[in-house]
Amino acid sequence: MSSKKLFNIVVIAKENWGSLKNFEGVISSSLSKNLQREPKFSFVENYQQYQEQLNGQDINCLACSQPGENELQLLTQIFNEQQKNIEIIHSFSAGVDKFLPYLKKLDLKNVQVTNAKGSFSDILGEYVVFSCYYFAKSMPFFIAQQRKKEWVQDIVYPVKNSTIAIVGLGDIGTEVARQCKANRMKIIGIKRNPSNVTQEQKDLCDGNILPLEQLDEALKQSDYVCSVLPKINDTNDIFNLQKFKTMKQSAVFINIGRGNCVVEEDLVTALKQNIIRGAALDVVKQEPMGKDNELWDQENALITHHCGDRTTELIQSSMKTFCQNLSLHLQQKKMQNLVDLEKGY
Repeated sequence: MSSKKLFNIVVIAKENWGSLKNFEGVISSSLSKNLQREPKFSFVENYQQYQEQLNGQDINCLACSQPGENELQLLTQIFNEQQKNIEIIHSFSAGVDKFLPYLKKLDLKNVQVTNAKGSFSDILGEYVVFSCYYFAKSMPFFIAQQRKKEWVQDIVYPVKNSTIAIVGLGDIGTEVARQCKANRMKIIGIKRNPSNVTQEQKDLCDGNILPLEQLDEALKQSDYVCSVLPKINDTNDIFNLQKFKTMKQSAVFINIGRGNCVVEEDLVTALKQNIIRGAALDVVKQEPMGKDNELWDQENALITHHCGDRTTELIQSSMKTFCQNLSLHLQQKKMQNLVDLEKGY
């Protein structure tokens, strides 16, 4: 048995996440060797399981898999009992908008909050490229004709040399840019602070990176507009009817960020009246989407139920990212994927 002091991690996980046994391989392979403390994982679904498994032990890290109200209330309860011991709170998702109302009520003075940034970027990049091809190759038209068993030809378009505006040039947005660049697309990056960019981001966008205040300028030039915006107050209802009217009539709107950035009634109008060509929506304002939402009825809308990144490796990938980051902390190095609670991401 190791003589190292334990570093207790409580993972608040719903049943579909499985047990510790499901993750032993990825935990073992992702944690660095020779750590200063010995990580110990415990998976709990409720307070009773927490008491049974931990039995009064000090808890050093709280992590949450799929944060619903019950899970976040449990996290809050354990944190309030263990506040002096908690060093890390972790989200196994990249977005932390569900966490924020709870975290802002806690005293996090000595606590680092991290997320799973980077775990989902590759697959979401693929989703965006797929969405571009879906509309470029007139798939809504051909699907409709197939259902009617009618052989009618239509024009298709190349994706090569088309322009995509990526609104939110963070980790996911940068990966979207890489994959679009590989498909020989031209890229306009939109970033809150365009001066704070990497050399790679400059190269991907050929230096064409604009502040959010110049979004209209990007919309006028773009064949595809991809929102990767987080859910914060500053991003509410950015994409309204005026923005859709600013886009090319042939443009496609893609949303892989959060649904709060779209005025959905305006998007429905834009789709119905062919103000834009179409929309690919992995996220919407209210999830699950209500049966009375008119977006369901638009043949030029592709809706994928917030599972554009839900691969069979999703959970394992997120755990790997966490373990690699945890290793930095247990080597007294600076962690990555730190969440700025003021910014909300």
